[in-house]
Amino acid sequence: MKTILSVGIIFLFVGTSIIPVIAQGTKNSQSLRGNWWYVGGTGPGNYSRIQDAINNSSTGDTVFVYDGVYYENVVINITINLIGGNRNTTIIDGKKNSHVIVLGADNIKISEFTIRNCSTFPHEYTPELLIFSSNNIISHNVILTDEEALNYGITIAGNHNNIIGNIFINNWIGVKFDEGASYNYIAENIFKSHHGVVGEASCRFNNIFHNNISGWINIVANASDWEISYNRLSGAGIFIHYCTNMTITGNEIINSNQAMSLFDDHYFSISNNSIHGHLDISSCSYLTIINNTIDTASVGIYYNEVKYGNISFNKIDGCDYGLQITSPGKSNFIFNNEFRNNEEGLYTLVEFGAVKITCNNFINNSRDISFGQLFPIRRQTPRHPIFDKNYYDDWSGVGPKVLLGRSLIFAIFFWYFFIPICIPGVYCDWHPAQEPYDLLEVSC
Repeated sequence: MKTILSVGIIFLFVGTSIIPVIAQGTKNSQSLRGNWWYVGGTGPGNYSRIQDAINNSSTGDTVFVYDGVYYENVVINITINLIGGNRNTTIIDGKKNSHVIVLGADNIKISEFTIRNCSTFPHEYTPELLIFSSNNIISHNVILTDEEALNYGITIAGNHNNIIGNIFINNWIGVKFDEGASYNYIAENIFKSHHGVVGEASCRFNNIFHNNISGWINIVANASDWEISYNRLSGAGIFIHYCTNMTITGNEIINSNQAMSLFDDHYFSISNNSIHGHLDISSCSYLTIINNTIDTASVGIYYNEVKYGNISFNKIDGCDYGLQITSPGKSNFIFNNEFRNNEEGLYTLVEFGAVKITCNNFINNSRDISFGQLFPIRRQTPRHPIFDKNYYDDWSGVGPKVLLGRSLIFAIFFWYFFIPICIPGVYCDWHPAQEPYDLLEVSC
């Protein structure tokens, strides 16, 4: 009895597994998610055009496309699964006429295609695949653009879409979010594009996760609540202007002169990134830069007019300037960082109440700290220090650590230039640390 039951189960599984292979009619096997329709191949009744199979399908059906090149512009206005035989050999070619695929219905799944040759009319910036709808899954495709065209891979105008495991090649923009596109998830893709991901006005709660990107992430104009995490960016970086409440964590940025540019952004967290390049941060507020490694840049962090900033537990190594604060804004706290092997560890313009630099390690820098200040000159006292309790590997171990800078008295306007007239300035770290801090422990 057990033998008969086992044989029955084996035949049941074998029978189920061969259904998609032998069923090649126009309307074939009934699955739990609808009917299967076939395009290409040699079976009787197979469609020769993808659009014809889609037009005859119903909600929940699957359209399977065999290997080949299909010269079509496909419009999908019904919830179906569109599956290719292999993304390298199943090709939808738009003949340089409009979009290759347009999605107008929700809950569509598209996988295993090469999607190529949308319109190349001048200045149209046409996407190969245009998504007007929501809750779609675009996975394991190749999105290919003519190398000389300024076209996009995918444009998203809807919400809750998932773009997973695709390869984007030669696109001007790999994935572009139109105004208001929100709650979309871009993960595990490879971008060989000029711009990897671009977001525009009012896009919210989008997640860019674990992608390999050779172009920029560029987000502007009142976008908010994005998470950009665990991506690898090469040759470009992250450019975010006029945005709010962003989290940038766990990314690696290499081979980029400007690894990150933030301007007029608010409520940002930048943490646990490995950054080989320059961070340019201006006119921001409520900014946290914590536990990053930053190296091999002309300026590790350029910091200008930031209000309520926290730079802590970072390692800044091998830069011309580790941290350069040209105008400190208001209430910035620089603590528990390590500045190592830089030409100059830290430069700041001194303004009382604007910046405090405490409990940092300065190791093997050509110069640890320098500063500038404007007339009238204010005195630092041990009771209200700007520089306090830092560790300096070149400190003698006795008395305060003397810090040298310059004081601007006035400037002469000559021709088209201002010539600054400065005198030497001196500040002290009154309580230098005897031993370097362990950055894993909160010490201030």
